[in-house]
Amino acid sequence: MDTNNDKKVFILAMLPLASFADSNVTGNQSHIGFGYKHTHYSAESIAPYTDRKYSNSENKNLGGLYLSVSANLYKSLYFSGYADFNTRFSTSINKWQVGLGLSLLKTPLLTVPFSCGVVNYRTESDYAPNHTDEGAYCSTGINTQVATHWALGIIYQHDFIDIPKNTFTIKNTFQFGSVFGITAGIDFATRKKKETGLSLGLQFSF
Repeated sequence: MDTNNDKKVFILAMLPLASFADSNVTGNQSHIGFGYKHTHYSAESIAPYTDRKYSNSENKNLGGLYLSVSANLYKSLYFSGYADFNTRFSTSINKWQVGLGLSLLKTPLLTVPFSCGVVNYRTESDYAPNHTDEGAYCSTGINTQVATHWALGIIYQHDFIDIPKNTFTIKNTFQFGSVFGITAGIDFATRKKKETGLSLGLQFSF
């Protein structure tokens, strides 16, 4: 038996697994991400953000920067933070939230996160006084490794504010190595009427 050839075959067989491990970010909650988010507000969907002082009679599109931060704290416990700034000439709707989470299930290929915290919406408009909504939120879902360089997250969030908000988010992360990734996401939200968001950004895991 040629032991050298056996070693070569073993090493070649392990290379794809090593590449998979390097690009697997499913179980890692520590990252910083930023990019651009575009939100489509259907007619009347802005009314809850202005305390019903202004209601858009037609569809509106707002866009701006978003920032996402998450960090593993201890075992399955993690911190999460998020902010986005959606604006156009006459109206801006800004959001931030911070919370603590727990990975209910954590494997190399699948995690089930659950988090709760505080969410805040700040709205400024030429058509109504400035208005702030603040309350608690809770979210849960799954993160899974679909392919070697592709992770998929499906998350549901409920905001416990004056007029509650429900959001389903689908986030794709295309990872290049263990640090750098490109993210593309879409979310479907309902408060009074439908809202749809599209995001594209960069993510750095640590």
